[in-house]
Amino acid sequence: MKKKICYAVICSMFLAAALSGCGKDNGSTTAASGKTTEASADAGKDDKKKDEKKEEKKEETKDTEAETTAEATTEAAETTAEAKETEAEVVTESSNVGQNIVMNFIGTYVSGRATMTVDVLGKTGAAITIEIGSSYAEKSVYTMSGDYTEEGGFIIIRYSDGVKTNYVLNEDGTVASDEVEAWNMSGAFTINEEDSGIAWTNDQEPDIGYDVFSPTWAQ
Repeated sequence: MKKKICYAVICSMFLAAALSGCGKDNGSTTAASGKTTEASADAGKDDKKKDEKKEEKKEETKDTEAETTAEATTEAAETTAEAKETEAEVVTESSNVGQNIVMNFIGTYVSGRATMTVDVLGKTGAAITIEIGSSYAEKSVYTMSGDYTEEGGFIIIRYSDGVKTNYVLNEDGTVASDEVEAWNMSGAFTINEEDSGIAWTNDQEPDIGYDVFSPTWAQ
């Protein structure tokens, strides 16, 4: 009987010990599960932060690319505008190369009762006509031409083919008669580039009295 009691006691002790161990294991497992859950939550947070940082970097990259594209577009537009301006300047300069400079002075000039008409002749020449009215019934017309040279801010046109013709006029202004008084006359016209005034010297008539002509558009 005592043996049976002792055996029962011993079995009870083993059973208690076994139950105690299971409780500890369950506690450990629960703690471990808790830690695993926390670790997973932390990992999730880290992943979320990483994703947010990636998105931020993507946005920054997009902004940078947009700014770079805008700058490149602006620079390209400015370069194109500058290129067009340069081309325009080159075209203008090219168009002036070989141009008869007398084209800048084509027109009508006056001096008292004398009227001068200037026109171009070829690439380097000028054709000039001067009409001087001595009265309503009479006038003298000079025609001459020559090539020009540029000298110290002045344009010099020298001629040696001048012809002077005298006309008698009817009351209605038509020509009643004409007579060539002189030919192969020589002289020069000096154009002042600053004010477009033209000085005339005629070797055969140095005291003609009409020596400086002004452009009609400047009067």
